[in-house]
Amino acid sequence: MRYLEAFAHTTAVMQSAENLRRVAREYVEDLAADGVVYAEVRWAPEQHAEGGLSLDEAVEAVQAGLTDGVESVSDQDGIIVVGQLLCAMRMNDRADEIAELALRHREKGVVGFDIAGPEDGFLPSRFESAFTTLAQNMLPVTVHAGEAAGVDSVRDALVSGRACLLGTEYASPRTSRSPRAPIRALGLRRAETRSSSR
Repeated sequence: MRYLEAFAHTTAVMQSAENLRRVAREYVEDLAADGVVYAEVRWAPEQHAEGGLSLDEAVEAVQAGLTDGVESVSDQDGIIVVGQLLCAMRMNDRADEIAELALRHREKGVVGFDIAGPEDGFLPSRFESAFTTLAQNMLPVTVHAGEAAGVDSVRDALVSGRACLLGTEYASPRTSRSPRAPIRALGLRRAETRSSSR
């Protein structure tokens, strides 16, 4: 998938603890400036180890930056809560390792787990042991599904992945142009957010 190629450019500048910390802090400050009071930063630690950081060091650097950002917002009489949602990249087959990483840091800022990357050939059932470990330890799971593999990926995310939340399920099977086709095919209704201007 071509859209995944862009991550090589953004992650290239986030290969040190210092840079990860800075980006995390600025992320929180930007969110607060936009009026956000709760957020989960979804990221893949394994994409930030090229500069020699261990997975744990990467998670700790991001948490330090998130904490810095929360304190900065608080110093300006604002309030925001931000947690980490750790992703395992489907194509790297490190889901068990990232699941254990998430569990090690759950009391230190990690609030959940996700799988990311190309869906084709990497259905959630491929990572069932990671999802079982997370379920046994009651850590919430998000699964990105339906972007490329359609309704089968969405179904597998709910059944094998035990997803608490489906991420970006907007893409539809090739046979339908409806953005809700994967959800309707499963007999589910998609929650919609409506805003009103006052």
